[in-house]
Amino acid sequence: MDIDLYFYLIAAGVIAGLIRDRRLRPPVLRLFVPFLILTLLMEVLGMVLSRKHIVNHWIFNFFTCGEFLFYSYIYSRLLVDKKWKRVIRYAMVLYPVVFLVNVFFVEGFYRFHTISYRVGSVMIVFWCYLYLRQLMRSEATEPIFRIPAFWISTGLLFFYTGFFFYMSAGYILLYTNVIIDKVIWYAISGTLNAILYGCFLIAFICQGLWKKK
Repeated sequence: MDIDLYFYLIAAGVIAGLIRDRRLRPPVLRLFVPFLILTLLMEVLGMVLSRKHIVNHWIFNFFTCGEFLFYSYIYSRLLVDKKWKRVIRYAMVLYPVVFLVNVFFVEGFYRFHTISYRVGSVMIVFWCYLYLRQLMRSEATEPIFRIPAFWISTGLLFFYTGFFFYMSAGYILLYTNVIIDKVIWYAISGTLNAILYGCFLIAFICQGLWKKK
């Protein structure tokens, strides 16, 4: 059975996260361990359903909506500016509404929610920008390469920027039966997922190195 590289990266991230759990700073990052466990279970379920030719878009619709809310919550804790904290909280209330309207009245329950996914992607990319700007302006002396949230933000930035442009320019590939289109989809998806979860893995490892200094 062929398994994409990013499955192994998620599993490695879970193991590294469990080992480094009590050392993770800030403490809110500890939520990534159960989150990655759930992500791995969902990816395995999606793979099994796909190989049995069972539509799994609706499952990933709700899961990815949860991902956007999860990441938004993380950044509401990472950012120090109260104005942006409020903006994120408002977004966490409004986004599920946008998602549900799109899924039930626009794109449909059994199709992937490309419209609300792009909205969520822009949202997370902006949170990443705010955090990285905050980090660059910080007077902290630790090298940024040893700060877990830097790697998490880097992974999210690449991942959601890539998927935003892909779904904006070629989301029709999600629903076509042309073999070459599916190859393109799996190549892009696999690469972006590998970057994302590879950065998460580095985040857990670099935290350990930081604590040893």
